[in-house]
Amino acid sequence: MKRINKFWPLISLIGCYFLFCSNSFFRKGLTTFVEMTHQSDLIVLGTISKTDSNVYHLLVECQLKGDDHVRELDVEEYKPWFCDVKRYDYVEGQHFLLFLNRFEKGVWHTIAGSTGERMLSRDNKIKWLNNNYGLDTVMQCIQPILDCYQLSGRQCYYPICDLLTMDSIMQSNPFFAYIMELQDNANIYFGYKELEIEDRMRQHLEDLQKKQ
Repeated sequence: MKRINKFWPLISLIGCYFLFCSNSFFRKGLTTFVEMTHQSDLIVLGTISKTDSNVYHLLVECQLKGDDHVRELDVEEYKPWFCDVKRYDYVEGQHFLLFLNRFEKGVWHTIAGSTGERMLSRDNKIKWLNNNYGLDTVMQCIQPILDCYQLSGRQCYYPICDLLTMDSIMQSNPFFAYIMELQDNANIYFGYKELEIEDRMRQHLEDLQKKQ
């Protein structure tokens, strides 16, 4: 009994974490890679050159999306909370792939906190959920996602490219195949049935054929 009392604060903390972070009202919102790619104003690869209070300065090495052609920018540090814990401090020299929206006074902020801030490992890999993918593999998915997915309804992003194109991309890029599976699951999670998604895809393809 004494041993249980000794660890009770830790057990309570873990219990509260799963209670709050698994509850749809409290937990961090579900944001898929497809949603994040489409909803961002700017997607860049860059290196932190200096840090300031609540803001870090980024030197842009590559821009993958956005009308603003930038070489450097200020990014607001996302504010961690119970269900979105920050696991590192910002230091000069860190490399990030960032999915950004414009904030205010020339400052940008990441989409969905840590979700839009993907730090590169020493071997140039990016972690998405429980899997690691090479930077080039991830970056090569950005444009196909913009070209081949379209928003319909609440949060349903469904593929609009023909099946041969989608299959070709999946065969050449394992991250794209993984993202497609996650998006299908997310569409169903938000209340769309698979047949409804297929009907939307079929209707879109028919509309394209009519225009041609």
